[in-house]
Parts: sequence; structure tokens; C-alpha cells
Amino acid sequence: MKTNCKRLQTVLFTSLLLLGFCAAKAQTFTVDGINYSILSGESEDTLSVEVKQGNYSGEIVIPDSVNYEGKNYAVKSISQYGFTECSDLVSVIIPKTVTTIGRRVFNNCTGLTNITIPNSVTSIGDHVFSNCPSLTSIIVEEGNSVYDSRNNCNAIIETESNKLIAGCKSTTIPNLVTSIEAGAFSSCTSLISLILPNTVTSIGRNAFQGCSSLTNINIPNSVTSIGNSAFYNCSSLTSLTIPNSVTSIGNSAFYNCSSLTSLTIPNSVTSIGNNAFYNCSSCLKSITIEEGNSVYDSRDNCNALIVTSSNQLILGCQSTIIPNTVTSIGKNAFQGCSSLTNITIPNSVTSIETAAFYDCSSLTSITISNSVTSIGNSAFYNCSSSLMSIIVEEGNSVYDSRDNCNALIVTSSNQLILGCQSTIIPNTVTSIGKNAFQGCSSLTNITIPNSVTSIGNSAFYNCSSLT
Repeated sequence: MKTNCKRLQTVLFTSLLLLGFCAAKAQTFTVDGINYSILSGESEDTLSVEVKQGNYSGEIVIPDSVNYEGKNYAVKSISQYGFTECSDLVSVIIPKTVTTIGRRVFNNCTGLTNITIPNSVTSIGDHVFSNCPSLTSIIVEEGNSVYDSRNNCNAIIETESNKLIAGCKSTTIPNLVTSIEAGAFSSCTSLISLILPNTVTSIGRNAFQGCSSLTNINIPNSVTSIGNSAFYNCSSLTSLTIPNSVTSIGNSAFYNCSSLTSLTIPNSVTSIGNNAFYNCSSCLKSITIEEGNSVYDSRDNCNALIVTSSNQLILGCQSTIIPNTVTSIGKNAFQGCSSLTNITIPNSVTSIETAAFYDCSSLTSITISNSVTSIGNSAFYNCSSSLMSIIVEEGNSVYDSRDNCNALIVTSSNQLILGCQSTIIPNTVTSIGKNAFQGCSSLTNITIPNSVTSIGNSAFYNCSSLT
């Protein structure tokens, strides 16, 4: 009889996988309401387990050992996400047998009030207390060889490197701390203010991400870098002065810091990441780049952030006057600037990038110069609400507002891509583009001429006053 070796190998391999899966499944068990998983690769005399994810509440006491099928197992670690989403968890007592605490172990434990880290713990993951707004006490037992909570600081500090890896709303950062590590205060929504000592040189990624009540923070002039999303969604921050020691600001570092009223960037900053100030324009009135900066400027007191070499404006605000040396308006430059009422695009500008004026819902007038030859997708998305006037200067080779129609039309295709409450659609228009009147809540009536053969998706979305 012929044997199909390849098929036999596949069957055997699949069977082994299934056996492995069953074996792995059998390694997880529950004792007194706590889930455990047996740690593999250990000898009979050093059997151990880790605490696994479960639905825990109240006060939890983790034993130093558990008995399963007649064998005793030492509790050695708490797996990543071990207590995540346990909003009714108040406290956890960790035994001295535990050496490892995984990342995001207490993620979203909104009721957790205190924690003591035993001196046996030698490894703690990042974002360990993410979104634990009730946490007021963090203690590392004396004698721990890797971590400490010196000076009753209510934080976890890596002793040798002086890096702060986890904090809470009661944290007082001691001197000698050199960095705020990834996710150290992540989603600490009850943190209002914090003083960083001048020994701190770096602020890590997501360090203060989601600290929505943080109104002010001093960044000392010892800091040289601000990591990706470091202050992401710190929506209560009102002013920001970056010291002249900082050379780089990471991607999305101040993303959605929507309460910022003023921003000062020193001449030392030579790198600003993508979306570093995304959706920060809403309340911004002042943007200043110190003189002598080799990469960025705010020429002519324009209250804008401009890349000097390319003449691209990458961040604007309600007080911005676009200089006539700017050649392009960058992606999301004015995004969310709901206080911006009018803007004039000078004839030096040739391109307006994607979402440049996205959600500038108070704009009453737009004037586009005859030099603009490129307008990105959603450049004026949700800007129609208050718009009364849209003018394209005569002589523009790509766009027009023919017949004083108060609309933005692509000349070659006769497509209307932006309208407002005063728009009268010319009978030379053949299509109405996607989102053209989106959010135009003051529009009461519109006549579509018989020249129009297509209407794009969401063209009249949320035009709530149309009768």
C-alpha cells in the first residue's frame, strides 16, 4: 500500500499541535478565585506559577504558593494584563515569592488605591498603572535590589539608573531622577500638576498620555528630548514653554492638547515629529519660535510654526497671519481651530495639504489666491457651518468661484468641492464632490441645476436646516 509521507507528516504535526494545545490548556487552573498558569521548563523541586487575568474585585491576597493536583507551586509572577479592567479592585497584596510583574498589569483598575511592591520583585513592565486615577500610595519595600520608592515619593524608581517607571497622582519626583519612562503616568486622569527636578533629561513615550486634568507642568532646562505621544491628549494643558535644552519633540507629543493658549519653541529644537501639535489650534493665540532656530521660524510675528527650508507652515492658530513667503499650508496645520473666523491665503502659496483647515467650524470667509494649484483631501472638511464667502482670485489655473457663486470649483472637471450657506450652484457645474456642504447647518435651501450629473458621498451630510 502506498503511503503519502507528506500527508502523514502533516497529520502527525497537526496532532502534536492539538496535543500541545490541550496540554497548554490544562496548565491553567483556579484556586480560591485566583487564576494561575504553570510556568514551564522547571524541575520538580522548583515548580512555580504565574497569576493570570481574571475578574477580580475588592481586596486580593495572592498566596506565596498554591496546591494543584497534589503538588505545591510557588507564585513567581503576575502576567501582563493580569488585573486589567478590574475596576472594582481596591488593593492587592503581593507575596515575597513574586519576582516579575508584567506590563499593564493594573491597566484600568480605576478603584485601586494602594500597592506595595515586595523586595523580591526584580522586573516590572511598562504602563503598569495605566488609568488608575484612585491610586495614592505606591511603596517599594526596603531591601529591593532593583527598585525603590525613595523619600516616600509614591513612585517606582529603577535604583541603578534613577529612571522613574511608574507614578500616581500623589507622586513627588525626587532629585536624581534622570528620566520619566514610557507610560509612567499614563491616563492618570487625577494628576493636576507636577514638578520635574532639573536632573530629568528625557520624557519617554506616553509618559503623561491621557493625563486629561494636567493643567501645568514645568519642563526643566535639563530635558533634551520629549518622546512620542508624551503628552498625548493632555487636554487641560493651557500653556507650554519648552526649554532651550530640548532638541527633539516626538511624533504626536502634544496631540490633542486642545486647551493650549500659547506655545514657545526654543532655538534648540531641530526635530518636530508628525502630528506633534495635532488638534492644538482650538484655543491657541500665540506661537513663538525663538530667533536663531536653524530649522523652524515664526517670521513676521505671524503666530505660526514654519519650516524654514521649505517655507511650509505646519502649525497655525486663530491669530495667524500667513506670511507671503509661505509656499504651502501643511497637513492638519489649522485642524480643529474652531476660533478661526477668516483666513487669507497669500499668492506665494501653491499647495494646501490634506485636512489643513479640518473642522475650522467658525470660518466665515475664505480667500484663495490665484497661485494655489493643489488642495488636499478634506482640506476644508466641516468648515461650511459659518461660511458666508468663498472667493478664488481671478487668474487661478486650477480652481475658480465662477459667477460669484461663493463656492470652490475645480475648473477642469467642473466639480464643486466646497460650498457654504451663500452658495448658488452655477449651471456649468457637473458634479458636487464628497463632503462639499458637509456640516453646513445654516443652509436652508439649495437648487441643483440640471447640469449636475453626480453628487458625492456625504455631500449634504448634517445640513440640518435644509427645508
